[in-house]
Amino acid sequence: MWIVIYFSKRKEDADRVKSLMENAGIIVKVRDVNNFDGDIKAYEVLVTDADVQNAHNIIIDAEV
Repeated sequence: MWIVIYFSKRKEDADRVKSLMENAGIIVKVRDVNNFDGDIKAYEVLVTDADVQNAHNIIIDAEV
């Protein structure tokens, strides 16, 4: 199961968190969040449920 660990309106921020996860060996994906018109309004960063705690610690340590 995939769990959202980070939510951002800026793609750059989501990509930064994605890179942090990849560097730690965590499988990660970024998903667009669209409004009703189909415009991208935000980004979710997701990891597997097995990696949630580790991902949370990485975010805290990186002061994201």
